[in-house]
Amino acid sequence: GDNDPFQITSPALFVNDALSLCSEKMRRHDIDIRMDMHALEGVYIPCRSVQISQVVLNLLTNAYHAVEAAEEKWIRIECAQSAHNIEIAIVDSGSGVPEAIRDKIFQPFFTTKEVGVGTGLGLSLSLSIARDHGGTIELDRTSKNTRFVLRLPRTQAHQTAA
Repeated sequence: GDNDPFQITSPALFVNDALSLCSEKMRRHDIDIRMDMHALEGVYIPCRSVQISQVVLNLLTNAYHAVEAAEEKWIRIECAQSAHNIEIAIVDSGSGVPEAIRDKIFQPFFTTKEVGVGTGLGLSLSLSIARDHGGTIELDRTSKNTRFVLRLPRTQAHQTAA
């Protein structure tokens, strides 16, 4: 997908694509998925939607692993927009990322998962994709739950008028 052209896409499309790949697993493990896309209705952004779907899927998969054994199991997808960006936040019922590892989570090969469960590449690759789109992924350090925010620009610097 690195060489795919940017196309004008609804954020609902890449969120729904990612959800379609993991919703059955979530359902089987009694994880409640709550989604509110209203803030992005009618919004379209230039992106490589397959890559952004991969980012959202990675964040959802990490949230799944964080809550699969928890007593309270839920994942929320929250959306917002500003004049220049859209935001998609993945929030889970977990207790957050321990402060001791917060500065390491985006490093390649860093993982808190057991051997054979994760490679430690998901967040670093996702951050790279977000940056290639002129965006970011951040851990919301103020949230009592685990909350990652994907922020993408509403326009691209190289985008030209049709």
